[in-house]
Amino acid sequence: CEVIAGSLEDRAVEVRMAAMEVMQDMNPGDEEARNTSFRLLLRRLEDPNLDMRTQALNLLSLLFQNGAMPREACTELAHATIKTFEGMDVQNHQAGQCQLRRVCVNCLGHLAPACDVAKSYLYKLQGCSDPEIRFTSYEALGSTSKG
Repeated sequence: CEVIAGSLEDRAVEVRMAAMEVMQDMNPGDEEARNTSFRLLLRRLEDPNLDMRTQALNLLSLLFQNGAMPREACTELAHATIKTFEGMDVQNHQAGQCQLRRVCVNCLGHLAPACDVAKSYLYKLQGCSDPEIRFTSYEALGSTSKG
């Protein structure tokens, strides 16, 4: 785990991405390993590379869905996801930006049944100027009401 942690901090995006791929294939195991994985991935949400942020958020969402992340971390992840979303310009339609915004909204959708912070932010996003974000937020809230 120390090798992966060091690799995730490397200045070369290729090294960070390779470490992320290794993490994707890892079984988080015990509670300490899950907490370590959670913290390492959470830090990647501030990575300068959009693909790294997207991959980290996808993995965090997957950890949560698979029950491999502590439930109490739900609110912390929701706040980090909102911060990531709000750090982007909704008017920027570059592919990487659009994909990361979509992943943020989807992650909040996965968190919403267990987290009021995520659910209320999804309601707020229904007023977003970007129709794709509005649609994705409606879709995420619709799936939470079915669960």
